[in-house]
Amino acid sequence: MNNMNNKSKYFDVVPNKDDIDLKIKWNEKSFVDTNNDTGYIVQHMIIKSNISAVKNDDYWECWHIENGSLENQTNKFDDNWSPIPSCFILMCEDEINASPDGLVNYSAEIYWIPNNSTEYAVVKNWKPVKSSPAGELPMTYQFDYDVDKYFVCNRFYEWNYKEELLKMKEGE
Repeated sequence: MNNMNNKSKYFDVVPNKDDIDLKIKWNEKSFVDTNNDTGYIVQHMIIKSNISAVKNDDYWECWHIENGSLENQTNKFDDNWSPIPSCFILMCEDEINASPDGLVNYSAEIYWIPNNSTEYAVVKNWKPVKSSPAGELPMTYQFDYDVDKYFVCNRFYEWNYKEELLKMKEGE
């Protein structure tokens, strides 16, 4: 695991046995002023890589907070960053080795969009998009609103798949 910011009052990193994927759990109480607050945690995701097996992407996704609690929460984690799952790394060996550095960068800006804002009404209309990197989360590729006043924190994670590939091959 490389270059990750995993210290924040807004999220906790969920322990992961293979140490390749990054799973987090939101601390939703950190976003709200009272237990009655409603709004959206909105994450602007940017994925950059020169590995052909990983799609570069730029999109927005959200989680609904109703009365201070994450709505429909049933998983042990709320978000999972996983450009090449560990079970596929060896299958992507040629693509990884063909890339100049084998790096994949995920970065995100996190916002709290309260229910009394114009932006809340827009985010409320987002829908999940099949085959999108957001999975089952409501998302959009276009969100042309100035949300800087709602900024909360950044997240960043960098994978070096050339290093991961070497570790896996040494372990064979």
